[in-house]
Amino acid sequence: MAMTVHRAGPDEVFSGQQDVTDAAVTISGGDQLVSQELTVKADQGNTITVYIGPSGVTIGTGFALAPGQVVTVSAASPGQVYVIASVAGASISWFAS
Repeated sequence: MAMTVHRAGPDEVFSGQQDVTDAAVTISGGDQLVSQELTVKADQGNTITVYIGPSGVTIGTGFALAPGQVVTVSAASPGQVYVIASVAGASISWFAS
């Protein structure tokens, strides 16, 4: 039996780019509300892996993104997701809808 899935569209979309350092910080969208998803891409030019996760994420506990890799997660706002790297010098791009 076929199942139909309906998905509510976003009221707004947000995007941004930011540098990643060895200190975990929220993705720069802050408290902007997201109705569905947050997509994060480690920039292709990075020479190190970046890690994403909840508050308190470390390079030992985060979800690893090698240069050019992308992940999409459910989140109520970009500010719920933190990003960190082993040293400064990496960056990410993100898109929320």
